[in-house]
Amino acid sequence: MTPDELLRLYPRETLRWLRRRLGLSQLALALDLGVSMAAVGWWEARRQGISPEHRAQIAALLAPHLATPEGEAFARSLGRGEAAGGE
Repeated sequence: MTPDELLRLYPRETLRWLRRRLGLSQLALALDLGVSMAAVGWWEARRQGISPEHRAQIAALLAPHLATPEGEAFARSLGRGEAAGGE
Protein backbone atom coordinates (compact mmCIF):
# COMPACT_ATOMS: atom_id res chain seq x y z
CA MET A 1 0.00 0.00 0.00
CA THR A 2 1.25 3.48 -0.79
CA PRO A 3 1.55 6.20 1.87
CA ASP A 4 -1.41 8.00 0.26
CA GLU A 5 -3.56 4.86 0.40
CA LEU A 6 -2.69 4.26 4.04
CA LEU A 7 -3.62 7.85 4.89
CA ARG A 8 -6.93 7.59 3.03
CA LEU A 9 -7.93 4.17 4.35
CA TYR A 10 -6.39 4.21 7.84
CA PRO A 11 -5.81 7.86 8.82
CA ARG A 12 -6.06 7.30 12.57
CA GLU A 13 -3.64 4.40 12.74
CA THR A 14 -1.24 5.83 10.18
CA LEU A 15 -1.02 9.31 11.72
CA ARG A 16 -0.56 7.91 15.22
CA TRP A 17 2.12 5.49 14.04
CA LEU A 18 3.94 8.26 12.17
CA ARG A 19 3.75 10.66 15.11
CA ARG A 20 5.23 8.00 17.40
CA ARG A 21 8.02 7.30 14.89
CA LEU A 22 8.82 11.03 14.69
CA GLY A 23 8.34 11.62 18.42
CA LEU A 24 5.71 14.29 17.75
CA SER A 25 2.56 15.30 19.57
CA GLN A 26 -0.56 16.31 17.67
CA LEU A 27 0.45 19.92 18.25
CA ALA A 28 3.98 19.44 16.94
CA LEU A 29 2.73 17.68 13.80
CA ALA A 30 0.13 20.40 13.30
CA LEU A 31 2.82 23.09 13.52
CA ASP A 32 5.00 21.21 11.03
CA LEU A 33 2.09 20.98 8.58
CA GLY A 34 0.77 24.50 9.16
CA VAL A 35 -2.63 23.35 10.43
CA SER A 36 -4.40 23.54 13.77
CA MET A 37 -3.99 20.88 16.41
CA ALA A 38 -7.75 20.36 16.10
CA ALA A 39 -7.31 19.41 12.44
CA VAL A 40 -4.84 16.65 13.34
CA GLY A 41 -7.27 15.45 16.02
CA TRP A 42 -10.17 15.46 13.54
CA TRP A 43 -8.09 13.48 11.03
CA GLU A 44 -7.19 10.91 13.66
CA ALA A 45 -10.81 10.69 14.81
CA ARG A 46 -11.95 10.42 11.15
CA ARG A 47 -14.25 13.41 11.67
CA GLN A 48 -12.65 15.18 8.74
CA GLY A 49 -10.76 13.84 5.76
CA ILE A 50 -7.21 14.91 5.09
CA SER A 51 -7.05 17.30 2.14
CA PRO A 52 -5.01 16.14 -0.87
CA GLU A 53 -2.45 18.89 -0.17
CA HIS A 54 -1.91 17.85 3.44
CA ARG A 55 -2.06 14.16 2.55
CA ALA A 56 0.82 14.76 0.11
CA GLN A 57 2.83 16.52 2.85
CA ILE A 58 2.21 13.71 5.32
CA ALA A 59 2.90 11.02 2.70
CA ALA A 60 6.31 12.61 2.07
CA LEU A 61 7.07 12.35 5.81
CA LEU A 62 5.68 8.82 5.96
CA ALA A 63 7.36 7.22 2.92
CA PRO A 64 10.88 6.80 4.33
CA HIS A 65 9.51 5.28 7.52
CA LEU A 66 7.38 2.77 5.61
CA ALA A 67 10.53 1.59 3.83
CA THR A 68 11.94 0.26 7.13
CA PRO A 69 11.21 -3.24 8.45
CA GLU A 70 9.03 -1.66 11.15
CA GLY A 71 7.12 0.33 8.54
CA GLU A 72 6.58 -2.71 6.36
CA ALA A 73 5.28 -4.64 9.37
CA PHE A 74 2.97 -1.75 10.28
CA ALA A 75 1.49 -1.58 6.77
CA ARG A 76 0.97 -5.38 6.71
CA SER A 77 -0.73 -5.27 10.10
CA LEU A 78 -3.39 -2.89 8.82
CA GLY A 79 -4.51 -5.40 6.23
CA ARG A 80 -5.00 -7.97 8.99
CA GLY A 81 -6.80 -5.52 11.28
CA GLU A 82 -4.13 -5.69 13.99
CA ALA A 83 -3.39 -1.96 14.29
CA ALA A 84 -6.96 -0.73 14.04
CA GLY A 85 -8.16 -1.73 17.50
CA GLY A 86 -5.06 -1.25 19.56
CA GLU A 87 -5.13 2.46 20.26
